[in-house]
Amino acid sequence: MKKQENQNIKTVNIKVVKSDVSSDKSKSLYKKIERKISKGKGVANDIKELNEKYSIQKFEATNKLPMDGRKLIPLAWDNQETNLFVNYAAVGTDSTAATDSDTQLGSEIFRRQIASHTIGTSSDADKFYPTAFFGATDFSGTVEEVGLFIQGTSSANSGYLFSRFSSSDTAELPVTKSSTETLSCEYTITTTSSN
Repeated sequence: MKKQENQNIKTVNIKVVKSDVSSDKSKSLYKKIERKISKGKGVANDIKELNEKYSIQKFEATNKLPMDGRKLIPLAWDNQETNLFVNYAAVGTDSTAATDSDTQLGSEIFRRQIASHTIGTSSDADKFYPTAFFGATDFSGTVEEVGLFIQGTSSANSGYLFSRFSSSDTAELPVTKSSTETLSCEYTITTTSSN
């Protein structure tokens, strides 16, 4: 009998970047990003340029993939669920470590639709790259947690929590963001197989 292969989904990498947009050049690029987002145009390269030129803090972290979002995957395989789109990201102020039973952030302060999403090609065809982008005027404050949501809306705590990490999960948090800074979270979600 042939051994059955199991599919696993995990977040390999989350790159968090805070950039300063107080100079004229950085502000111009930031405004270009916001215009493109409002028109539904691609911004991945613009966010990358902003972060390469004007970053003041960056780090990489891993996160927990709670059951709340994972439970939708077998439902999709059984044709009971059709919407698995990761469409919102949110930040919060709760430093409690992420757990498998989380269904929302501990204390959400702001959320926004995903700014950019692409899938890999060729040898990276098993990867999904959503990017969360929080603009300078979105919020000011200390971020202790970040989450991604499936089927989210603009209402706080809506949708299914697909990923979460907090300051208890990485020494790099908290991050304090001012009204002249942006914050982006670039995710790489990879499907892997194991026997």
